[in-house]
Amino acid sequence: MANKTITMLQIRKVRQLLHQGHSQRSIAQQVNISRNTVQDYCLKFYRSGLSFDKLLSLDDHHLHRSITTERAVDLKDHRYEQLAPRLPAYLKDLNRTGVTRLLLWKEYCREESDPYSYQQFCFHLGNHQRIHSAVMHLDHIAGDKGEIDFAGEKLSYVDRHTGEVIYCRSLDLLEILWSVIGKFRFKLTIVL
Repeated sequence: MANKTITMLQIRKVRQLLHQGHSQRSIAQQVNISRNTVQDYCLKFYRSGLSFDKLLSLDDHHLHRSITTERAVDLKDHRYEQLAPRLPAYLKDLNRTGVTRLLLWKEYCREESDPYSYQQFCFHLGNHQRIHSAVMHLDHIAGDKGEIDFAGEKLSYVDRHTGEVIYCRSLDLLEILWSVIGKFRFKLTIVL
């Protein structure tokens, strides 16, 4: 697919494989991107003027800034100057249930006398999210591990006799899970 952006993990993998002396063709096959994309990032690494050791030590944000040229946003635009400080809060609000970009844009329009259009608002919000979000990819072997993430509301049950809602403690939940999957040979990873 033309002009599909690649993840920071893929960029780091390209950088690491280049440092190890792999060919561009080999890197393209291993990272599952085109040879032209690998060549493009080789040029970006070279143009950054930084050594491979320095590139390897950079975090995602600084690596992104050193190898990419951002789409030009006119910083003299008073609308962007008013929107930029709000973007982190908008991204945080997007994680809440029921909050959409359209809802945030309507709120933004009520607060501003000269707001961006919905499309421009989404562009700036998406651009900010793309630059500041962390992504991690984990490779799994099917059936090797079971992972449980305790996100959201706590597990609960209702006592039949009293009608009381009883919330499970983490240890109670672990005992329940262990009794359910204990007979299987899983490695259990629990994120609390």
